[in-house]
Amino acid sequence: MKDWNNISDQEFDDFFKDQSFERTEELWPAAWPAMEEKLEEENRKRRFLIFWRSAAAVLIFSTLGIISIGYFKKENLEIKTADIKKRNSKVSEEIENKKNVADIQNKAQKQAIKASDLDRKQNTAEIVAKTQINISKTSSILSEKVSQNTQKQDIVKRKTEADKESQNDKKVINQQQLISKKSVTENAVIQKTEIQLSTEKTDLAITEKKPVSSVNVEAKEMVSVNKETKLAETYFSEDTVIVLTAKSEPLVSQTETNDISGAKLTEKTRILERLAFNLGFSPDYSKVNTSTFGQMGHNFQLILDFKISQKLTFRTGIIQSLKLYDAYPEDYVWPLKWGKPSSPLKEVTATCKMLDIPVSLSYQLLEKGPNKLYTSLGVTNYKMMNEKYEYWYENDADPNLKWRKWEGSTGFFGAGVINMSLGLERRLNNLLSVQVEPFVKIPVKNVGFGNVKLLTTGIFLNIKTHPPRKKMQPK
Repeated sequence: MKDWNNISDQEFDDFFKDQSFERTEELWPAAWPAMEEKLEEENRKRRFLIFWRSAAAVLIFSTLGIISIGYFKKENLEIKTADIKKRNSKVSEEIENKKNVADIQNKAQKQAIKASDLDRKQNTAEIVAKTQINISKTSSILSEKVSQNTQKQDIVKRKTEADKESQNDKKVINQQQLISKKSVTENAVIQKTEIQLSTEKTDLAITEKKPVSSVNVEAKEMVSVNKETKLAETYFSEDTVIVLTAKSEPLVSQTETNDISGAKLTEKTRILERLAFNLGFSPDYSKVNTSTFGQMGHNFQLILDFKISQKLTFRTGIIQSLKLYDAYPEDYVWPLKWGKPSSPLKEVTATCKMLDIPVSLSYQLLEKGPNKLYTSLGVTNYKMMNEKYEYWYENDADPNLKWRKWEGSTGFFGAGVINMSLGLERRLNNLLSVQVEPFVKIPVKNVGFGNVKLLTTGIFLNIKTHPPRKKMQPK
């Protein structure tokens, strides 16, 4: 009989070991079916939980999107109104400056015309005074000549009277008449020549001063040049183009610009003008935890972009993906219902075809000319289409090995991966852009038949299509 109060640890351990070897329990044949039912029940609960998680994520993103749409739409409206006010103020300032310049030019032209008129009046007054002086001189000269002629005639008469006393009275009378006629004609000729000379001088003086009238012609030409049509002024905005033209004076009035801005603000931008489509391809490299990246897979994507604001964009779509990766036993969950393999598991090779459904927000970091730099953040949902697994053991020649391959589909895994990317976009024209977008997908939940945390990376090469923009012109 052993003294149980004074027993060694080794004897105590041996006693329990012997008792455990001697005891046998009866096996319950319905244990495995019950265990499988519990596992299926847990899978159903997990799928139900995944569904509600994805629904909650969609609800959160939709509410955030609606709130951000309203907020950024209001912000964009305020920015646009401020820009339009600034443009209107600039246009009004330019119009005032042009009016002031035109007024100054008109005043200068009027002053030049007045000065030319004064000069012309002064010149004409001087010419008139000179002509009057010349006329007075010519009249005095003519009077002197007439007096001299009369004196000569008297002398001639006296001589003829003295020499021809014997002639008849009739001849004397005839001679006197002839002499008087000659004197009258000579006086008339002299007066005509003097008058013609005076008129020619006045005409010459007036013609010399005629270039003053050319000032009026040049002034009229300058006025006509100022009244020519002004160049068209064009203002560009984000979604529309407003063209302001002016073909008559004034150029653009303040009321016209306000009417145009009101038309722009009240114009509802269509939803289709905010949409864009991305068609892209990328190589795919995947791994789980401690393993290295497997062989290259591929991704084909069709992404829909909805522009919430100038810099924020909501993105979703579908990606057809092929992922190739390797997993070690510590990263791969072996199914319990398969039991323990006769040879230790060494490695698992996976080939998975799946649909990738991303939901993300993109933010524009920088824009310079046709180039844009942006980043995206969101979540990814996986829908497993076909999974193939090959199992490699330490002793692949063991005949008791049962599971060497498995193929099937484990269904939908919602919001199990965080999506991050950084992209560069270059616009080719109004309809097309090209993008280069490196990405990484960080796991937060286990996916697939082996419940692995799958990390994925690659670079998308995209072609982005834009809707055509419309031009707005004032009526």
